[in-house]
Amino acid sequence: MKPLRFARTLVFFLFLTAPNFSDAREKLSIGIEGGYGGNLFADSFQVGSNYLANRISFSSVNFQKIKLGLQYDLSYTNYNTDNYINNFIHLAGISIYNRDRGRKLKWGITGLGIFKDYIDKNSGFDNYRIFGVADGSYYCKSFLQVKAIYRFIRSEYYNFGSLDNIEHWVESEFLATLPTRSTVRTAIRYAVRRFDEEYITFHWYDTELGFSQSLDSRTGLGAKYIHRWSNGGTRPLSSYNVISGITSFWDPWKGNQLEAFIKRVLPLGILTRLETSYWNRLFIYDEILREQLDWLDGKYGRRDEGWATKLEISRQQNLPWKIARSIKMGVSTAYLSNGSDDSYYDYTNFTIQTMFELQVF
Repeated sequence: MKPLRFARTLVFFLFLTAPNFSDAREKLSIGIEGGYGGNLFADSFQVGSNYLANRISFSSVNFQKIKLGLQYDLSYTNYNTDNYINNFIHLAGISIYNRDRGRKLKWGITGLGIFKDYIDKNSGFDNYRIFGVADGSYYCKSFLQVKAIYRFIRSEYYNFGSLDNIEHWVESEFLATLPTRSTVRTAIRYAVRRFDEEYITFHWYDTELGFSQSLDSRTGLGAKYIHRWSNGGTRPLSSYNVISGITSFWDPWKGNQLEAFIKRVLPLGILTRLETSYWNRLFIYDEILREQLDWLDGKYGRRDEGWATKLEISRQQNLPWKIARSIKMGVSTAYLSNGSDDSYYDYTNFTIQTMFELQVF
């Protein structure tokens, strides 16, 4: 099915089904976001240093024993370059779940379709993705939970068939809640990505250990450590034309990543969250690309080491007016630094983003 036809079909299904819900609650919100990057790593292919995104979101959830939810989001992002990369994003989804607090067994199934439509038809980047997620969790004891998750992602591009791919993720988790109001989490994850045209396959394994701690009713903190093993593989050459060789999305890597956060509710209901992360990764370049691309000649791969920190501040205010239910405002700022033995991937970046959302009902 063509991407545009798929998006229209899914959206039509969503609005056709929503009015049939009994005992349902609908939510409509309108938002706007603006962002600026002082030294965007993406500047080398002229994404621009700032952007403006407008969004409208609708969702509906029924409140029967087994809940059914529908969602549709539409956003338009305008960069400060030209129409070549400005785009609309359509997102439509449906979910079925039962996560009542008193149940030992909780489960959920979600399907999402995302279509990215670029304004300039000459860009040729139009693409769509289909996401499927199924999860189930069981409380063995009141303090011990076992969870299994399966994710499916299908990506297709109008003009870059070599980038079409399918991903499968399988994950198992164990969560223990201690009397000290601490939660300890361990996870094992396996993922595989297969490209259609060249039958290229990547595999990787993650182990994850994390914890979270509630200090009081207003403060919480947490951290997690991820270790990844990855096989080799061949990156599709076309991906260099689409994303200019900047992103490491297509490259297999192995290494370590550490993340931590602290969140706090300040007076006047202001929510704050401070995040920081550190990574040490080895990316492997395949033999075919080392032969075809001059700047990879003689390079086995690259090693990156870097860190990032991000601060988010937001506040939601209920409104007494009948015209709208609430407003939410926020600002976030981040600093990222990546050191690499390949100068092409050695960069720093400072960003700031503002957000305003009006919930109509």
